[in-house]
Amino acid sequence: MQRKSILSRAKKRVILLLFVILNFTAYGQNKNNVSLVYGTGSNVFGSPNYITQPFNMVGINYTRKINKWFYLESGLEYYNNTLGYDQILHYMPMGPDHYVGPSNVLLKGSIKTISIPFYANFVFFKYLYADIGLNANFEGYNLPDGVDVKPNFLGFGIGIGGQYTFKNNITVFVNPFFKGDISENAVLNYGFKFGLGYEF
Repeated sequence: MQRKSILSRAKKRVILLLFVILNFTAYGQNKNNVSLVYGTGSNVFGSPNYITQPFNMVGINYTRKINKWFYLESGLEYYNNTLGYDQILHYMPMGPDHYVGPSNVLLKGSIKTISIPFYANFVFFKYLYADIGLNANFEGYNLPDGVDVKPNFLGFGIGIGGQYTFKNNITVFVNPFFKGDISENAVLNYGFKFGLGYEF
């Protein structure tokens, strides 16, 4: 009799434990997303005679669901910015009857950035979201002489996007965005990100 009572209590505990585990698993389903990201667009630089140039980026992002309308996002992104400057070159007179006037020359450079985003995502209308946050940036430069750039470790970003999740937990998204450094002479990126991810 006592043995049956012990077995009965043990079964109840096992059932209770399984129930808790199943509930915890169900609660934790599809709270995480890992995505591969590609982006492209144009940049603006706070310098005289600057000509807008293209940029490209690739990255991997991780998103954590807090509730149905709020997510936290981080990751690792690499930006390759081409820079262009319209410089006017003045030539001295070559003689009394020969003078070469000013000439426009396009000087090019580049800024390569490894960026770590810390964003908050706000979901609305189920498939749309807005994201805003800060970036930790590590930059490398290859610039023409005379171009002044003030690097800044801290940047910001803002965007709006749409995302869809298929039944197999594969996600796709598109994210128009704006990103820049917090400094006087900084590169500002605006364009689109495209992503392919997996929810788990």
